[in-house]
Amino acid sequence: MASKDMIIADVLALDTTNSGEIAAILQRNGMGCGGCPSSRMKTLEMGAKAHGANVDEMVEEINNYLQSLKVN
Repeated sequence: MASKDMIIADVLALDTTNSGEIAAILQRNGMGCGGCPSSRMKTLEMGAKAHGANVDEMVEEINNYLQSLKVN
């Protein structure tokens, strides 16, 4: 499961399907983190603050996606 204190690159790596869905969630929230060098140094919360995104809503959406993988 994702948390707001995780490094962004680690959050992206949670998507073991390589579908890009977590990257898409971040993108929908104004965070194009995939190729950003800061994604290896900053937490999800730090990135959300920098981009004016709601980190709690993003974490919930990411975790809902990850949970759906376990159900299927």
